[in-house]
Amino acid sequence: MSQEQSIAERILCVIEKRLRRIREVDDFNTDAGLNVFRSRRTLALEELPALVIWDAGENPTEPLPCADCDQELSINIEAHAPCNQDETGMVLEQIKADVKHALFHGNPNGAIEDFKKLKIAAFGYRGCVTFPREEGANSESITLRFLAKYKENLAA
Repeated sequence: MSQEQSIAERILCVIEKRLRRIREVDDFNTDAGLNVFRSRRTLALEELPALVIWDAGENPTEPLPCADCDQELSINIEAHAPCNQDETGMVLEQIKADVKHALFHGNPNGAIEDFKKLKIAAFGYRGCVTFPREEGANSESITLRFLAKYKENLAA
């Protein structure tokens, strides 16, 4: 008997699926959806723009021990973009807008329909950190932070 995917893995799969929609032909600002990766540390310049999804940690929000716990999953999405001295920051802002649009469009309260099917209690944007182009570099990045809340029965 095979075990089903963890709730955290299912959340990451939904995010990946939605990010892959980011294409200029679908009215997004960039084609970052062509290069979506999971937990990848190194990217070639030819792969940019690109998005990298990271599981940034899962934490129970109730006192331990608990078998039926409320959990919080932190998710980081790194957006990497090519740039030169004249374009620093411009593409990152476009990709940031694309990521938010891909994850929240059509749901002003931030509840994604795909997550409702997974019985995710809440999903929200937690801010970002920009890593501007260093002198002489030809790329830059921004990390967008998200949080998902859900109940997980560890004894099931």
